[in-house]
Amino acid sequence: MLQCLLLIDLAFTSAPENVTGVTVVELEISDHKSVLLKVQVSPVGKNKKLTTFRSMRNYNEDAMKLDFLTADWQPVYNANCVDSKWKEWLRIWNSIVDKHCPLITKPVKSNPTPWLHGNAELREVIQRRNGAHSTADRSGSPEDWTAYHDLRRQASQLITDAKSGFFSSLLDNRKKHLAGRKKIYPAKEGATNALTLSKLNRRGSRFR
Repeated sequence: MLQCLLLIDLAFTSAPENVTGVTVVELEISDHKSVLLKVQVSPVGKNKKLTTFRSMRNYNEDAMKLDFLTADWQPVYNANCVDSKWKEWLRIWNSIVDKHCPLITKPVKSNPTPWLHGNAELREVIQRRNGAHSTADRSGSPEDWTAYHDLRRQASQLITDAKSGFFSSLLDNRKKHLAGRKKIYPAKEGATNALTLSKLNRRGSRFR
């Protein structure tokens, strides 16, 4: 009988730093031992949809106007052609806008809102509500906050009505689907559907 050491059940990895432990497991049903390798891995997240927008949180209209007035626009006048003037003007403009309204990239929430689709009135009220909140947040005026609260209540009621209508429509469609199935497959025992009976008669006529 051959008496020698053999290397079997090998485990190869290109990232040994992720290996947290190695254990040899005794198995009675096999003539060799199994190798248990513990590897630490990070969970793979889903690819999130990103959106880019300009933040108006710290926007100051007077400070932005002042920067436009004091900016050096001379490169625009020194440009020799229309394309160069446009590029210089856009460069100066964007630098000031980026300073006061910086671009921000954030992941989009994945919460589905199918009741918003095709509801122009609800979308408009939500936009007005969000705009009123931004205005009230900047001004701090009690009148602006009152206007925001009124729009928020209006938007909440419209959202509730839209959700109720959406799920009621789903329920009605479900009921219609079940009613259609009952016509073909009757639930009561002994009940015979005309469509099913005609199929059986056609099949039986083949063997007459």
